[in-house]
Amino acid sequence: MLDLILKKPRGNLYKEVWPINHKGEPQKDKKLLGGLKSNEENNPDLSLIKTFGELIADSDSIESRKIVSDYMNINQIISYAVVDRAIRNDDGVFHWYEFGQGPFSHNYYWYEEPIKEKIHLIPWDLDNAFENLTSENPVTFIPDRWGEVSNDCKSFPYGEWGFWQRPS
Repeated sequence: MLDLILKKPRGNLYKEVWPINHKGEPQKDKKLLGGLKSNEENNPDLSLIKTFGELIADSDSIESRKIVSDYMNINQIISYAVVDRAIRNDDGVFHWYEFGQGPFSHNYYWYEEPIKEKIHLIPWDLDNAFENLTSENPVTFIPDRWGEVSNDCKSFPYGEWGFWQRPS
Protein backbone atom coordinates (compact mmCIF):
# COMPACT_ATOMS: atom_id res chain seq x y z
CA MET A 1 0.00 0.00 0.00
CA LEU A 2 2.73 2.45 0.96
CA ASP A 3 4.68 1.73 -2.22
CA LEU A 4 1.68 2.90 -4.24
CA ILE A 5 1.40 6.18 -2.33
CA LEU A 6 5.01 7.06 -1.54
CA LYS A 7 8.20 6.81 -3.57
CA LYS A 8 10.33 5.41 -0.75
CA PRO A 9 8.25 4.61 2.31
CA ARG A 10 10.47 4.43 5.38
CA GLY A 11 8.13 5.33 8.19
CA ASN A 12 6.20 3.12 10.53
CA LEU A 13 2.72 1.99 9.57
CA TYR A 14 0.38 1.09 12.46
CA LYS A 15 -2.94 -0.68 12.06
CA GLU A 16 -5.82 0.13 14.39
CA VAL A 17 -3.86 1.55 17.30
CA TRP A 18 -4.17 5.13 18.54
CA PRO A 19 -1.26 7.17 19.98
CA ILE A 20 -3.33 7.39 23.20
CA ASN A 21 -5.66 4.81 24.72
CA HIS A 22 -9.38 5.22 25.44
CA LYS A 23 -8.56 6.76 28.83
CA GLY A 24 -6.44 9.49 27.22
CA GLU A 25 -3.15 7.97 28.38
CA PRO A 26 -0.12 7.46 26.11
CA GLN A 27 -0.29 4.11 24.36
CA LYS A 28 2.00 1.37 25.73
CA ASP A 29 4.91 0.13 23.60
CA LYS A 30 3.43 -3.38 23.52
CA LYS A 31 0.21 -2.09 21.95
CA LEU A 32 2.08 0.07 19.41
CA LEU A 33 4.35 -2.84 18.47
CA GLY A 34 1.30 -5.08 18.13
CA GLY A 35 -0.17 -2.69 15.56
CA LEU A 36 3.09 -2.12 13.67
CA LYS A 37 2.87 -3.38 10.07
CA SER A 38 6.21 -2.12 8.71
CA ASN A 39 9.77 -1.87 10.02
CA GLU A 40 8.95 -4.65 12.47
CA GLU A 41 12.44 -6.11 12.69
CA ASN A 42 15.55 -4.73 14.37
CA ASN A 43 14.10 -2.82 17.31
CA PRO A 44 11.77 -0.35 15.52
CA ASP A 45 11.80 3.31 16.54
CA LEU A 46 8.43 4.23 18.08
CA SER A 47 9.51 7.69 19.21
CA LEU A 48 7.44 9.79 16.78
CA ILE A 49 4.04 8.30 17.58
CA LYS A 50 4.95 7.91 21.28
CA THR A 51 5.97 11.57 21.61
CA PHE A 52 2.79 12.65 19.83
CA GLY A 53 0.70 10.51 22.20
CA GLU A 54 2.52 11.77 25.29
CA LEU A 55 2.10 15.40 24.26
CA ILE A 56 -1.61 14.92 23.52
CA ALA A 57 -2.14 13.10 26.82
CA ASP A 58 -0.49 15.93 28.77
CA SER A 59 -2.24 18.79 26.95
CA ASP A 60 -5.45 20.71 27.44
CA SER A 61 -7.89 21.41 24.60
CA ILE A 62 -6.04 24.57 23.51
CA GLU A 63 -2.55 23.02 23.59
CA SER A 64 -3.78 19.89 21.78
CA ARG A 65 -4.73 21.97 18.72
CA LYS A 66 -1.15 23.19 18.37
CA ILE A 67 0.22 19.67 18.86
CA VAL A 68 -2.09 18.24 16.20
CA SER A 69 -1.11 21.07 13.86
CA ASP A 70 2.60 20.41 14.50
CA TYR A 71 2.37 16.64 13.94
CA MET A 72 -0.33 16.39 11.27
CA ASN A 73 -1.38 18.12 8.08
CA ILE A 74 -4.32 20.00 9.59
CA ASN A 75 -6.13 20.56 6.27
CA GLN A 76 -5.78 16.87 5.44
CA ILE A 77 -7.15 15.63 8.78
CA ILE A 78 -10.03 18.13 8.82
CA SER A 79 -10.95 17.19 5.25
CA TYR A 80 -10.84 13.52 6.21
CA ALA A 81 -13.09 14.08 9.23
CA VAL A 82 -15.60 16.13 7.22
CA VAL A 83 -15.87 13.53 4.45
CA ASP A 84 -16.00 10.64 6.95
CA ARG A 85 -18.94 12.23 8.77
CA ALA A 86 -20.67 13.37 5.55
CA ILE A 87 -20.75 9.81 4.18
CA ARG A 88 -21.49 8.42 7.69
CA ASN A 89 -18.61 5.95 7.56
CA ASP A 90 -19.69 4.48 10.84
CA ASP A 91 -17.52 1.37 10.61
CA GLY A 92 -14.30 3.32 10.80
CA VAL A 93 -12.03 5.43 12.90
CA PHE A 94 -14.75 7.53 14.58
CA HIS A 95 -16.94 4.60 15.69
CA TRP A 96 -15.98 3.28 19.09
CA TYR A 97 -17.15 -0.28 19.74
CA GLU A 98 -17.22 -1.66 23.29
CA PHE A 99 -17.02 -5.37 24.04
CA GLY A 100 -15.92 -5.26 27.68
CA GLN A 101 -12.22 -4.49 27.22
CA GLY A 102 -12.42 -0.76 26.62
CA PRO A 103 -13.69 1.08 23.55
CA PHE A 104 -11.85 0.63 20.26
CA SER A 105 -12.25 1.74 16.67
CA HIS A 106 -11.01 0.02 13.55
CA ASN A 107 -10.48 0.23 9.79
CA TYR A 108 -7.66 2.76 9.84
CA TYR A 109 -3.88 3.06 9.80
CA TRP A 110 -1.41 5.65 11.08
CA TYR A 111 1.64 6.36 8.92
CA GLU A 112 4.69 8.21 10.19
CA GLU A 113 6.62 10.38 7.78
CA PRO A 114 9.96 10.40 9.65
CA ILE A 115 11.82 13.06 7.66
CA LYS A 116 9.00 15.61 8.02
CA GLU A 117 8.04 14.30 11.48
CA LYS A 118 4.38 14.12 10.46
CA ILE A 119 1.73 11.52 11.21
CA HIS A 120 -1.09 10.67 8.79
CA LEU A 121 -4.40 8.97 9.58
CA ILE A 122 -5.37 6.69 6.68
CA PRO A 123 -8.89 5.26 6.25
CA TRP A 124 -9.17 1.57 5.41
CA ASP A 125 -11.92 -0.92 4.53
CA LEU A 126 -14.70 1.42 3.47
CA ASP A 127 -17.09 -1.34 2.35
CA ASN A 128 -19.77 -0.23 4.84
CA ALA A 129 -19.15 3.50 4.42
CA PHE A 130 -22.39 4.39 2.63
CA GLU A 131 -24.58 1.86 4.43
CA ASN A 132 -25.36 4.22 7.23
CA LEU A 133 -27.21 7.02 5.52
CA THR A 134 -30.20 5.44 7.28
CA SER A 135 -30.22 3.72 10.65
CA GLU A 136 -30.89 0.27 9.18
CA ASN A 137 -27.51 -1.32 9.97
CA PRO A 138 -27.75 -2.37 13.65
CA VAL A 139 -23.98 -2.77 14.05
CA THR A 140 -22.26 0.23 12.51
CA PHE A 141 -24.76 3.08 12.87
CA ILE A 142 -23.58 5.93 15.14
CA PRO A 143 -26.57 7.66 16.76
CA ASP A 144 -24.75 10.95 17.41
CA ARG A 145 -24.49 13.70 14.84
CA TRP A 146 -21.25 15.70 14.57
CA GLY A 147 -20.57 17.44 17.87
CA GLU A 148 -23.30 15.60 19.79
CA VAL A 149 -22.42 13.54 22.83
CA SER A 150 -24.58 10.71 24.16
CA ASN A 151 -24.44 9.31 27.67
CA ASP A 152 -21.77 11.74 28.92
CA CYS A 153 -19.14 10.06 26.67
CA LYS A 154 -19.63 6.73 28.42
CA SER A 155 -20.38 3.50 26.57
CA PHE A 156 -24.01 2.55 26.01
CA PRO A 157 -25.97 -0.16 24.14
CA TYR A 158 -27.56 0.95 20.88
CA GLY A 159 -29.74 -0.50 18.13
CA GLU A 160 -31.87 -3.59 17.99
CA TRP A 161 -28.87 -5.83 18.70
CA GLY A 162 -27.74 -3.72 21.64
CA PHE A 163 -24.11 -3.37 20.55
CA TRP A 164 -22.18 -1.26 23.03
CA GLN A 165 -20.51 1.84 21.66
CA ARG A 166 -19.07 5.12 22.82
CA PRO A 167 -19.48 8.58 21.25
CA SER A 168 -16.43 9.72 19.30
